[in-house]
Parts: sequence; C-alpha cells; structure tokens
Amino acid sequence: METVNVHRQFHSRLAVIVAALLALFCFLVFQFFYVQIVEGKKWKKVALSQHQRSVKIPFKRGKIVGSVCSAYIQSEESRHPVFAFDILSYHLFMDTTRVPLSTHKEISSQLAMFFPGDSLAPFFMVNLAKQSRGRLLKKWVSEEKKRQVLHWWSNFRRLHKLPSNALFFNKDYRRTYPFGSLLGTVLSSVREDRDPKTKKHFPVGGLELHYDKVLQGSPGEKRQLKSLNNPLLVTEVLAHSKDGHDVVLHIDPYIQAICEDEIRKTCLQTGSKKATCIMMDPNSGAIVALAQYPFFDPTQYKSYFNKDKANLTRIEALSDPFEPGSTFKPITMAITLLANEELKQQGKSVLFNPLEMVKIGDGVFRGRKNRPIKDIGRHSFLNMYHAIEKSSNIYMAQIIEPMIEKLGKSWYKDQIEKFGFGSKTGVDFPSESKGFVPSLHGFYKGGAKHWSLSTPYSLGFGYNISVTAIQMLKAWSMLINGGFDVTPHIGSYIQKGMKKKSLEPSKKQEPVLPRHVCDKIKKALFFVCQSPRGTGRRAKLAGYSMGGKTSTTEKIINGAYAKSHNIATIMGFYPYENPKFLVFLSFDDPSSTYLEGIGSFRLGGRCSAPAFKKIFKRVADYVGLEPDDPGTLSTQDKRYRPMDPMLTDELRELNRLYKQWNY
Repeated sequence: METVNVHRQFHSRLAVIVAALLALFCFLVFQFFYVQIVEGKKWKKVALSQHQRSVKIPFKRGKIVGSVCSAYIQSEESRHPVFAFDILSYHLFMDTTRVPLSTHKEISSQLAMFFPGDSLAPFFMVNLAKQSRGRLLKKWVSEEKKRQVLHWWSNFRRLHKLPSNALFFNKDYRRTYPFGSLLGTVLSSVREDRDPKTKKHFPVGGLELHYDKVLQGSPGEKRQLKSLNNPLLVTEVLAHSKDGHDVVLHIDPYIQAICEDEIRKTCLQTGSKKATCIMMDPNSGAIVALAQYPFFDPTQYKSYFNKDKANLTRIEALSDPFEPGSTFKPITMAITLLANEELKQQGKSVLFNPLEMVKIGDGVFRGRKNRPIKDIGRHSFLNMYHAIEKSSNIYMAQIIEPMIEKLGKSWYKDQIEKFGFGSKTGVDFPSESKGFVPSLHGFYKGGAKHWSLSTPYSLGFGYNISVTAIQMLKAWSMLINGGFDVTPHIGSYIQKGMKKKSLEPSKKQEPVLPRHVCDKIKKALFFVCQSPRGTGRRAKLAGYSMGGKTSTTEKIINGAYAKSHNIATIMGFYPYENPKFLVFLSFDDPSSTYLEGIGSFRLGGRCSAPAFKKIFKRVADYVGLEPDDPGTLSTQDKRYRPMDPMLTDELRELNRLYKQWNY
C-alpha cells in the first residue's frame, strides 16, 4: 500500500514538473513571438541605434532676390542682388561618454579660445559633465572655425588617447541678410530654432512669412555607422534634401537705399518720429522701394520683440490706417467729375465746370455751423485747378454739397470704394489692413453715427476716413495711368531651377475711370508742383515734369485732434506724360519749431516736399532719366534747351485768373 502511494506521489510531482516546464516553454515561445514579431520593429530600432543613427540632411531655404532698374548695370548677377540667403554652417557636438573628467577643464578652455567674446568656458564645463552621445556645445560654427577646431582636436585627442569621433560637427544652413537693415522690415526674418520634427524654419513675418511655402525646402535623411574610435561613416542616404525656390522681387536695392537714407536724414533734421517712403510703377503696381524709419535689422530680430521696438517689426504703410488729408482731394475732384458724367447721362445739369469761377464761402455747412471749414489761405474765387493747387477745403465742400443733393450719399460712398478704399489691395504681404470707410447706417462705440450731416464734407478733404499708404498708391495710380486699376505687389517671379513662375497679378484690360477725367486731375497735380505758389513747389526738380500733392493731417491723440501733432505727407509722380514712378512719402510728428527761411516743418510742403525732391534727384541720376522739361533748367546746365516749360501757357493763364479774381 505504501509503495502505491509512493508511486502516486512520484507521478504527481512529475506531472507538476512537466506542466511547469511546459508552461515555461510556452511562455518562452510567447515571449519570443512577442519580441520578434509584435515588438520586432521596436527592438530592431533599439539594436540598430547601438551602432548606427539616423541624421537629417539640411536643406537650403530659397533666396530672396532684388531687381536693378538702372540700365547702367548689365551683368545678370549684378542686376539681381540677393537680400536673403542661406550660408553653410556647422553645429559642434561632443560625445561626453568618451571624454574623461580629467580633460574637461582643458577642453573647455581650449574650445572657448576659438570663440572669443562669448565667455563659453563655464558653459562648456557644465555640458561636458552631462552624459550624452551627442551633446551640443556650439551652434553656427563657420567653415574656417570648424577647420581650426578639428586641427586642434586631432593633436589633443592623440595626446590624451581619446577617440577621434568624440568631437564631431553636423552640417546646417544659416539665414543671412547681407545688406543688414536695408529692406529689413519688409523681409523680416526667420527664427534660429527649427521645427524639431520637420526641421523647417519658423518665419517671424514679412516676405519670409508670406512666401514661406515657396522658400521652404524639405530635409533629407541618411544613416551613419557608429564606430568606437573612428569617425562616423555615411552608409546610406534614405532621402535627398530638397532646397526651397527663390523669390525675385521688384525691389531695387539702390533705390531702396536712397529712400532709406533720405528719410533717415529728414527725420533727424525735422525731429520726425518715423517715416515711410514707397516708390511704385503706377502702370503695373510693381513696388521698387518700400522704406520705413526707424529701421529693423533682421540679423538682430530677437532684440525687437519688446514693447519699445515691437512696432518696428511691421510695415505701417500696410497695417496702420490714417486720415490722408489733402492727398485725398484729387480723388474727391475725380469723383465730382464722375458725378458730372452721371448727371449728363441722367439728362441733368452738371455740378460744375473745372474752369469756372467759384465764389469761396465762409465754410459753414450743414452739421458744421459751430465748426466752419477753414482754408490755410484766404481766397475769394477759385476754379478746380486753383483749389487743388492751393489745397482749398472749402472749395471741395462746396462742390460736394450739390453732389450729395443730386446723387445721394450712397452714390458718393460707392465711388470712394471704387478707388479701393475699405478693401484690401491684395499686396503680397501679410497683415494688410482694409482701412475704414464710414458706413451709411453704422455707429461708433460712443453711439455717434458713422455718416452724419458733416461726413461728406470731411471726406472731401481726407478726414473721417482711414486709409493705408498702399491704398493711396493704388488710387493715385488710377488717376495718372489713364484710369486702369492695378494691384500693388512686391514679388516678380519664382525661380525654380531654370524655370520661372510669374507673380505678376492679372492686368485689367478695361479702364475703370474715363481718360478725360484722369487727364484733368493729372494736369491739376502738375500745376501744384509747377506753380510758384503751389503747395508742392518745393518738390519740383528743375528739368523734369512731375505732379504731386502735399498734406498736413492733424493726429488724433486721446480722442481729439491735436493741432501741434501732424503727419506731413506728399504724393508725387514722374514724368507728366506716361508716369513711370509714383511716390508716397510721409513723416510722423515733425517739429513745429519755426526756422528762419523755412518756416515750420510740420507742414507737408516744408517737410515732405524737399525730401521728395532729394529722393527724386538721386533716383533720376541713378536710373539715368533724361530731363523731359529742359526749358526749366538753369542756362548754365549743359542739358538746358531753349524752349518753353511744359504747359507754360495754361499755367500762365491759371495764375493770371487767380490774380484777377483775388487781388
């Protein structure tokens, strides 16, 4: 009986052992299956990481390139100078697991000597103490510095018997702006750090942001072997990097430099806080210069992101609307001439004749009985050409009054919007404002109506409306190019290898304004600069036909107009026939101090007009513009021709009538 029990116990124990071994075997099979099949990719990756690593291949961001207008510059390279491009650079790494503690101090001090001025020795010491197969020690090392560091390391590691690959470099590309602050606000910048996954740039703003998808490339990928003592070897390229495409601009760096230099000097002379200058082709909308002062330096972009300098990072000509003042009067007169056309079609009498003598009243209009409209000078009688030349507010209001009575305020508002106000122009730049045109039934936050009884008169001389400089350029282009609408733009084309993709906006085939209306306004603007009493006479450059209009707009401070704080503006074009250049030039808050022989700088005719003349003279010399009105040159000038100045007879008659009517 005892023997049977012993056998049973033996078999029971054997069964338990077999079951345990079988369970262990099944567990091992399951584990092998789980590790090899289910987690195979994971452990394969871990295993591969022990002797090889995956490295991103950097790409070059596309270049931003300018275009030269001058015919004197012939070579293709010189005609397309580069505003922004990527240069080859390196990042310095150390495999701190292979470097003994006893060498840390010497390595730190030696490496710091290659980068004087940065006091990097303590930083290197801290990072060498951290265990890592690839500790970043220094970013953006030049090719020359890299060569020097490797030469030193070659001798140092032999002396201390260190592996050669304990110190290594990774290639990268760094954005650079060779012209410094030139065009800086327009270009903006890209951050030094990249997206950790895609390795793509983070643009800060400007053209770098607007054309980011074009400029942005894509990184490649390669595998490198990890050797114990030898340098890393490239074994396989998994994907090639793709460089970004180049963007070619209409901006001419020489004209840009002229504009920036002159607005800087004028700001210092007049005490202006800031200034804007834009030069554009009124026939195509191509912007050849866009200057803003104070300047923004893309290479120092980090220093601008604070409350004192943040406003320097945006283009105020596109993002900050303002009341245009007298530079809006040519648009007002164009609208009244269009009103004449509309009334003719309706079989009604016209508002006025541009040449007729209009008695200038006391400036009292509906809604403005307690605040009469005033002119700078006193005039008894004016016609349209006189009114624009003398910048009469009262004349504008007197023509607008019957226009509102006959055609209505809705028609008037529609005409203003036809010139592009209240809408974005479509310029190729981020953060464009659409400005503000008062709505017929809207209300301000305080409860006042957008469109009151006095609003039409205020609009006539550029108040109660907010516009951007780029909108003014668009509107003026229509006035001087024969009535064709244009889209202001900076980009010319995208360069994709040998292929080009145009960035030019589609052109309107039909004019939006009648030619004869444009001709009358353009002639009036010519007289503003040509007449010895015109508000734009200080902008006139002898030998060249040109037209323009100045403006002195009171700024709103704490909700009220401040008479001692102004924006002094001039808009002008050259030449009179078939204009090629249209300029917007504005100075913010020039000094009101009176200077002997000059007067107060706060007026557009005394602050902006002389600066316009200086800019235009330098641009004319650079581009090689020949005088088209040589009769106005000094007889000592070799370009002088004995001929009457342009439109002499009409100008004489205009001056004769003014004297007859007002003296």
